[in-house]
Amino acid sequence: MLYWQMYVKTFVSGSHLLLAAGLKEVIVPYLRKYLAIFVALTFILIAVGCSSNQNAQDVSVADSQEQQTTTTEPFMTPVTTTAPYKNINAQQAEQLINNGGIQILDLRDTYLYSNKHILGADSLPYTYLTEQMTKLDKSKPVLVYDDQDKISKNAAMTLIQNGFPQVYNLAGGMVTWVGSVEPN
Repeated sequence: MLYWQMYVKTFVSGSHLLLAAGLKEVIVPYLRKYLAIFVALTFILIAVGCSSNQNAQDVSVADSQEQQTTTTEPFMTPVTTTAPYKNINAQQAEQLINNGGIQILDLRDTYLYSNKHILGADSLPYTYLTEQMTKLDKSKPVLVYDDQDKISKNAAMTLIQNGFPQVYNLAGGMVTWVGSVEPN
């Protein structure tokens, strides 16, 4: 006779108290385990949700290209701020590259870089950006890109925060690029 069949038989015979006691011994440990897992997953989802909400706020600030005037008190002088970096499309990026004097950083891994990259771009995977940043010239503008414009925004913010005054992000990433590429 199977374990659960024994409990069903006990219940049918009218000894439901024995059934309840037996189920408690079997089910309660499992319920505690799954409740702990549920609570842990809930906290993780809340943390991720709060984090992605913060990232969404950071992105919306970075995507804004207009000047904003803010004041903290009515009697204080207004402070004008601009977006820290500029999102540009593929055509604008190609114009910047053709004008010369711009540093182009491919933030993808070296395998993707070796398959196809923008002509003149240097490979600098995002994971090494902070280590290799000192090798970049702060007096020259920087164009950053990745595959689909996911990590390049973070890289652009990192460069701005480290004193690079002119940083451009290729909106949409490499998938939007229509210009010259290496290798052909």
